[in-house]
Amino acid sequence: KMNITGQAIANKLIDQIENYKSHADTSYKNFDITPVFYDSQLELVIPGSGISMKSLLHNLKIFLGRKQTRISGEVVLNKKLYLTIRVQGEPSKTFSGELDDLDNILSEAAKYILKYTQPYLLAYYLYYNYDKNSTDKEEALDMIRYSLTHLPKEDDPMAYTLDGYIKWEEGKFDESIRLYKKAIELDPKYVDAYNGLAYSLYDENRYNEAAEIYKKALSLNPSYTYTNHYIGLNLAAQNKNDSAEWFYKKVYSA
Repeated sequence: KMNITGQAIANKLIDQIENYKSHADTSYKNFDITPVFYDSQLELVIPGSGISMKSLLHNLKIFLGRKQTRISGEVVLNKKLYLTIRVQGEPSKTFSGELDDLDNILSEAAKYILKYTQPYLLAYYLYYNYDKNSTDKEEALDMIRYSLTHLPKEDDPMAYTLDGYIKWEEGKFDESIRLYKKAIELDPKYVDAYNGLAYSLYDENRYNEAAEIYKKALSLNPSYTYTNHYIGLNLAAQNKNDSAEWFYKKVYSA
């Protein structure tokens, strides 16, 4: 009666995932989410082979190294709304509530999907949007641990970097430095890890060491706002105010 079709719910679910994506404050590049509506695909069978076109495409993608994760589910409306989500190879989960709570239901379902597909994205979202009275920080730590113990391995630099942020926030600068260095070891081009490392060095008054790390970060991404801003802070701490001002102007004139 409210004209909420299955595809409309799928679209709303994707919107929730995109919302998490847009609020995960990181420069990491692998954040592409591509929705595919399997039910809209035409199923064709090659005569005499018993092999469908969908099967051929799926296996071709595997051969080319394109891992496919299928997400499916169904909705039942029986006084309350029940949404069951399945991520291929993982346990299903059902979310329920009043129809008026559809956005909240879909928000929780989106978290479930991200846990098994892009846990680092969810970890960053939880970290950058938590308050001291919530459980989001512990959830972020759970997602960090999950990322480090599950494939793909290219997520690990992000997980170590985010853990570094949390340790820095707790004043554990030596531990944060160790985590940032681990992230850089795994991905020598990950700018966020360099910025985190340099800032922890800055907080320990190791300004010259921090300056060298910032130079490396700047060489990887000269226009990155955070790098230029923190270089300014590092210079100001050494009373090099003219140089610091130059970097501040570079940030705020961009």
